[in-house]
Amino acid sequence: MVKFPESFKVTESVFEIIDFQRVLTEGLTTFRNLVGFYEAATPQTHLDQSLVLFFDRVFSKYPAPLIYSSLTDYSGAVGQWTPEDVELATRLAERGWFVFGKEKVDALETFSEGVAEPTEDVKGICRLVFRGLTYGYLFLHFRDIGLVAYPHDHEGFGFAATKGTEGERAARKFLGEIENDSIYESTIVSF
Repeated sequence: MVKFPESFKVTESVFEIIDFQRVLTEGLTTFRNLVGFYEAATPQTHLDQSLVLFFDRVFSKYPAPLIYSSLTDYSGAVGQWTPEDVELATRLAERGWFVFGKEKVDALETFSEGVAEPTEDVKGICRLVFRGLTYGYLFLHFRDIGLVAYPHDHEGFGFAATKGTEGERAARKFLGEIENDSIYESTIVSF
């Protein structure tokens, strides 16, 4: 069962886009409002480019989204963490976006919330996800347009939005623009 802290101010609109319980049981690509996703065609080669692509073409176009995070450090990634990664994760932990040593089940079920600012910290947490250093989920909810984006460990982002919203149109436009880019593979879902 998904748990939110008492202080959680999650907006009702995010529940219209994401069924958190279904994501936990069936995975990210199965939720009902998935618009599509993109990933690097060759893993571990375009991490920074992928971040720039998303942050320039999506993130910077709208007011700061809410961030919903259940992330913890991935025990299988021990040794891949740099001192800079640990410093970043410590700063993210102070913001409530990251918890060191969280049990695997808690990483899937217990979320924190915040405003996704400053941008460099949001890029940093997405970079940790891209590099496979985390376990759990991270969602960016662009409330003004009804769009949810999530980074994944294939160096890209997935998008979910309620059908017919500005969020759906923005995600489809973005994914369509990169569809023929040889660096990325994009998938657009019809729902």
